[in-house]
Order: sequence, then structure tokens, then C-alpha cells
Amino acid sequence: MKVLVLAEYPAPAAGLALQGELLCRGLKEMGVDVHPVHLESAIEKEWYYRWFQPDVVVGVGFWGHVPDLVLHPQKFGMNAVPWLVADGFIAEHREVLNSLPLILVTSTWVKEVYIRDGIRRDNIVVLPVGCDTNRYAPRSRDDFKVESIRKDLRISDDQLMILTAGGDATVACRPRSRCGRCGRKNATFRERFLTRIPLLLGY
Repeated sequence: MKVLVLAEYPAPAAGLALQGELLCRGLKEMGVDVHPVHLESAIEKEWYYRWFQPDVVVGVGFWGHVPDLVLHPQKFGMNAVPWLVADGFIAEHREVLNSLPLILVTSTWVKEVYIRDGIRRDNIVVLPVGCDTNRYAPRSRDDFKVESIRKDLRISDDQLMILTAGGDATVACRPRSRCGRCGRKNATFRERFLTRIPLLLGY
């Protein structure tokens, strides 16, 4: 399978860019042929459509990016799958989103926002954003970096420090297969994404 990922690329230090970068890394680790390209670079996207001939184009963004993530690839005959976050009320592009066979969203909360605002539920699949467990891993309290951050943020030794990233970080998992982080059930990346793509393509 060949996947073209439309995201903020090269990745700046930002949430959507990290989402796209981690998607590319995960797909590569699974042996998928994947290339990232900037979501707003029309010429570059068109070149990849012709040269790379992807089976699917996955676009990372929010509903306001639909022209870049969905309409542009569709204009060139590509199978477009947006992987969206929520950004307030879904004010535009409802018809386009409702016509898609698959929309990926980052959390159950995001799915509920899209359904609330008129997007049909049967084409929305939750695919949580991954994380680099080499970078984000437990550290002891006496680690220099931990001590420095606690000091800078004025967090005393008896206070609990929790990192969250983005608005979806505190949303609980939905039951499916076991999640190693919280022990609840949660579908795997392969179940949520790769098993749905052949259905989208009609394989």
C-alpha cells in the first residue's frame, strides 16, 4: 500500500505537524510506503499524485482544511481520507464530509462534535494520535530535567505533575482490544486504519 500524507511538512513544533509526523513514522515501521507533503503545496501535491500514485491520501487537519485535504486530491482522482481534529462548530463542508466513505478523527470527543454538527456517524472512525515512547516515558523525580521543570513551574515535591497535550488528551478510551496504557479496551492502529483502507478502495 502507498499512502501520501498531507500535513504541516517539514514539521514545525506544533500539534498537527506532530500528528502527521507520527503517522508517517508509524506507517513506515509497519512497512507501508509513505511520503509526507505540505497540505497547502498544490504543485508538490500534484507531483506526488502523478509520480507516487498513492492508493490513499490521508490529510491531517481540521474541517477548515477540507479544500486542501479532500477536494484537491479528489480533483486528481485520489482517494482522500481526512484525519481531523475539532475546532469549534463545523461551519462548512458538511456535504463533502458526509459524502466520504471514511473520516478519521483523533478522539471520541471529536467524533461527537462532528456528529453534533451534522456529520453522519457511520463514516467516522476514531484513530488516536500516537506518541514517541522513547521521548515521552516515565522519569524519576530526581532526574535533572524533571527537577528543572518542577522548579521553573513552581511545582512543589508533594504536588503531582501531569503532562497533557491538546484538548483531546483527557478523553477516556472506548472499549475494544486492550490498551497497555490504561488497561481499558481500545482498537489498535492496524484495526482502525489499515483494515478500513481496503474497504475504501474496494479491495
